[in-house]
Amino acid sequence: FYDTKKNEIYFEHSVGEISGSQFYRFNLKKNFTPDFFRNSLAGFIQKISTSNYKKILVAIPSYELFKEIFVSEENYLESIIEGLLLGNYSFDKYKSEKGKLKRLELYIDYSDSKKITKIINTSTKLIDAVTFARDLVNEPANSLTPHEFVNRLKHEFSSKNIKLKIFNKAQLQKQNMNCILSVGRASSN
Repeated sequence: FYDTKKNEIYFEHSVGEISGSQFYRFNLKKNFTPDFFRNSLAGFIQKISTSNYKKILVAIPSYELFKEIFVSEENYLESIIEGLLLGNYSFDKYKSEKGKLKRLELYIDYSDSKKITKIINTSTKLIDAVTFARDLVNEPANSLTPHEFVNRLKHEFSSKNIKLKIFNKAQLQKQNMNCILSVGRASSN
């Protein structure tokens, strides 16, 4: 996973006793940021999800190897978990079963199980919100009408301590929300 001599991170997979096929490799000296790391892990998961793998064990290296890059151990772990979870996202609601990407089962190994469990729980909530927003954005306009959008928000937030205030056309006009009204005029809904 991390080559200290070359200062590179790489991903390998193994099939039975055979190992060594590399999917990704990048140098930590060039443009390496937490966001780059998160996005690279997401890309790795997207790539591997097209293979025959169903389960992945991720052994996370010690934070000490990366403390110059990440502001804290939590930031390091969040970048890893968020990248893995983001890579597992696919909007395939309208795809046939054949075209759907499979979701991978991820197993995480880290030296501090209490800390990684907390990060997994927090990151999962964040990524659930991100995937909800992505699902809304990816819906076609004829499917996600204003009425349907409100219904989905009500459903999503009904069990949470969130108060929704929904404006009708008159309330939007009163609040001078003219951009929303202009977009709405183009719709038959």
